Amino acid sequence: MAEAGAVPRASSGSSAPEKAPLFRADAFSDPRHLRFALKCLVAVLITYGFYAAFNLFSIHTAMITVFYVALGSRGETHHRLALRLIGCLIGAVAGILVMTLLMPWMTDIGHLLIVTGAVTFVAAWIALGGERVSYAGWQMALCFYLVVLAGFSPPASIDASLSRIIGILFGSAVVWFVFTALWPVHARDDAQAALAELSAALASNPPATNGREVARLREPLARARRLAGLAVLERQPGLAQELAEATAQLYFYLRQSHAKEDDHVQAA
Repeated sequence: MAEAGAVPRASSGSSAPEKAPLFRADAFSDPRHLRFALKCLVAVLITYGFYAAFNLFSIHTAMITVFYVALGSRGETHHRLALRLIGCLIGAVAGILVMTLLMPWMTDIGHLLIVTGAVTFVAAWIALGGERVSYAGWQMALCFYLVVLAGFSPPASIDASLSRIIGILFGSAVVWFVFTALWPVHARDDAQAALAELSAALASNPPATNGREVARLREPLARARRLAGLAVLERQPGLAQELAEATAQLYFYLRQSHAKEDDHVQAA
């Protein structure tokens, strides 16, 4: 309400929180869900079939990668892939540097704790950041631990750790190819659908009377903003004008709701 230019005040009414359903309303009617499952299945079969056929089970992280980075649209998937790759490479480089430069001088567990704690601190700081960067922190820590904490003794080589990192890179490439080639879903299209959902809600809903209703109306706009930002990774044009118009439409609706509530209070 404050963003809309109206003075927030105590709610005059309340509504019970909605219970989240087990399945989405369109779980069995929208073909996108089935296509998403099939794309994940294809990516899993490719990664598993490759390392099983060539007896490269040390790169099994390729199949695991599919479940971590596969998301609804190309923009979301590409964003998660980029964070996984960046975090993986930073963690791997940090682990190799520690193993080659510091490990020869480390003599007890205290030294190991200091080094591991320093890198963990940086990774955790990134992981607790915003949605745009947080996943990279988790991947940084994972790959660093794969190199430095590969066993119960100082690592003598990086062969096993390198294989797992190669698996992450291979799995990421497979997911990128599958989700680009099969039934691609664009984040920009999803953002436009969210804006259409907002417009329909503003046209059909009665004036908002409490914070929960305002938050429910605002959710499609927040979703559209997030997806529009990810559309850049698909080289799609932005939605700056559409977002500005939808924001103005929502704020106008909230000011109208506020004014009608004032009229109701004065009449009472």
